[in-house]
Amino acid sequence: MKKIAVYDPYLDVLGGGEKLILSIVQVFEEYGYTIDLLWRDAKILERLETQLHITFKNAQVMSS
Repeated sequence: MKKIAVYDPYLDVLGGGEKLILSIVQVFEEYGYTIDLLWRDAKILERLETQLHITFKNAQVMSS
């Protein structure tokens, strides 16, 4: 299985840059990649969905 890991120290800002990066990550997911978000709080996936309308099917949060 193909995987990518994503780290953005400003992920919780949920601004335009984060939306752009995560939109690119969604393309990787469409091509069969599993996504590891390197972040400290698993609730970030909920915030991404509610605030940026970005959802992932095969993503998990890997806390550091």
